[in-house]
Amino acid sequence: MKYLPRKSALILGILILAALGLWGIFLVSRKTEPTFARPNDTGTASGSWSNTLPKGTALSSPDNITTKAADDLLTTYLTARQETGQELTAEERAQVAADAATKLTASTTPATVYTLADLVVVEDGATEDRAFGNALGALFATYTKNYTTDEIAIMKQAFADKSAAELAALAPNASAYRHLAEDMTKIAVPRAFADIHLKLINDYSQMGAALIDIQSVFTDGLRGTVGITTYTQAFNDTFVTVLSMADLFIQHKVLFSQDEPGAVFRKASQ
Repeated sequence: MKYLPRKSALILGILILAALGLWGIFLVSRKTEPTFARPNDTGTASGSWSNTLPKGTALSSPDNITTKAADDLLTTYLTARQETGQELTAEERAQVAADAATKLTASTTPATVYTLADLVVVEDGATEDRAFGNALGALFATYTKNYTTDEIAIMKQAFADKSAAELAALAPNASAYRHLAEDMTKIAVPRAFADIHLKLINDYSQMGAALIDIQSVFTDGLRGTVGITTYTQAFNDTFVTVLSMADLFIQHKVLFSQDEPGAVFRKASQ
């Protein structure tokens, strides 16, 4: 899993999404082939899933390398489905969106939807805020260490190869995102952080469910493409949510040192 924050230098991306029906998030134009791996501290491509998590000392301005990688998934898949190998036009993609909107049924995998009642909410305080940030950072670090598969690279290659078998490699990531969401509910969260923490939990829950559906894209095209949409939206939302959480720590005057797990929420200006 390539998409969690870890304590290494990285600029997190926010993609400004264009509204074009259900699939608008996939229709970002590109002039060059996007890069599908972020650099790690040594400047080499990182193989871990940790890029969906905050990267500590460089939470900063928008960088859409990784978010564009996710946004390109539907286009890549639909292109692979065309015998000519040509990308669908905007009109054709809009038709796909319209068809999906009218035909979507309960066949998609339901994501667990968590509520505030599922969280361990505590009163606000400097000690509680710092403990929360460090506990969440430590949890991210655990998942980063244990899951190193890049699901976007898997999907890109599988779509190019038209290989359902290759998509089966997404199963561990799907499970990990769902378990991550559940584990996040067990962290004591100060009341001021509860809503944004809940948003991040549900984003990861949706990503886990979507990765299950994406595996069926060659046998159940509708279910699979809806999965791609859900994954991409939740994926991009995690970047916005994490940056908002980092801002909230700053507002509460919680500044993590470099050696704390909560350093994943440090911004570039700190």
